[in-house]
Amino acid sequence: MKKFLTFAALFAVSAVCMVFSSCAKSVGKEEPVKFFTADAEIIWNNESYEAQIKRISDTDWVIAFTKPKSLKDLSVEIQSGETSLNFKGLKFTFNAEKYNLEGFADTVTSVLNAVCTGAVKMFDAEDCYTATGTYSGFEYKAEFDKDTLVVRLVECEEIGLKIELNNVETIVS
Repeated sequence: MKKFLTFAALFAVSAVCMVFSSCAKSVGKEEPVKFFTADAEIIWNNESYEAQIKRISDTDWVIAFTKPKSLKDLSVEIQSGETSLNFKGLKFTFNAEKYNLEGFADTVTSVLNAVCTGAVKMFDAEDCYTATGTYSGFEYKAEFDKDTLVVRLVECEEIGLKIELNNVETIVS
């Protein structure tokens, strides 16, 4: 009887340990922050841009350019398949999918969408989590802050795209 109670106690302790350890998320299954605002430094085709980026839903984005001077005051809003360009009081809206237009803003938001939706598996690196994925046949890599799971860098070398996010603030959905 004493052996049975010892075995039962060990079994119970093991079961409790297994339950608690299974509650911890593995690195590959953690979900990054989905909705946020951030200051972005973007390099695309050897051109440098700065913008305030907002991901406000799974399909909705606002990119407000601050540099270069020629794009200052230009904002691009992507909402449910419709793209609006706003510049100094002028607004032009079109359906990018209908016209198969894959420009700068669409490329940036599409790559960030893949990263933010958890469509990538994260791996533990020294000072961050990293992930890789594919966009339109091109491979990209991403880095996430270990503490906040906020994306901080996305690079797609094959198309000359690099997005560095700073001053990220999460938006609660």
